[in-house]
Amino acid sequence: MKVKELLKDCQKLVKMGMGDREVYLSNDDEGNGYHETFYSFTTDEKEIAEADWHGDIADPGNAVILG
Repeated sequence: MKVKELLKDCQKLVKMGMGDREVYLSNDDEGNGYHETFYSFTTDEKEIAEADWHGDIADPGNAVILG
């Protein structure tokens, strides 16, 4: 998902009156659990590379972390 896609989805929810709801993220790609969003976006390439312990992010310079 791209940032602009997330923004579009968020704007739609706000228009539907859901702007004050809590945001939860899936624990995995199958939805086997959920957790709250603890912080907003991390955009610093060095921080992203250091946080990517498993090497899941192909290009830290082209990524942000939400969490």
